[in-house]
Amino acid sequence: MNLAKNPTNILNLENPVFDYLGKISYGMYMYHTIAVVIGVKVAQQFHQSNWVSYPVAFILTILISALSYQYFEKPFLKMKTKFTMVKSG
Repeated sequence: MNLAKNPTNILNLENPVFDYLGKISYGMYMYHTIAVVIGVKVAQQFHQSNWVSYPVAFILTILISALSYQYFEKPFLKMKTKFTMVKSG
C-alpha cells in the first residue's frame, strides 16, 4: 500500500525498462519455457555448466517476447480499437 499511495516512497518502480517489460510480459510468460529448453541445449552443446543456460534463457525470453510483441501482438492491439464498443485508454 505504501508503494502505491505514498508519493515520497523510497523504491520507485516507474522507469522505462519496467514499462517495456510490462508490455511484453505476456510473451515472456508464453515463451519462457521454450527459451529455457534452448538455453539448456546450448549449454549442453558447448559442454558448459548449467549456469550458462540461465543468461541464455533470460536473453532469449526477452528477445523472443520483444519480437512477438512488435510483429504479432501489436497489429492485433491496433485492430482492437476498431472493434470495441466502449473506447478505453
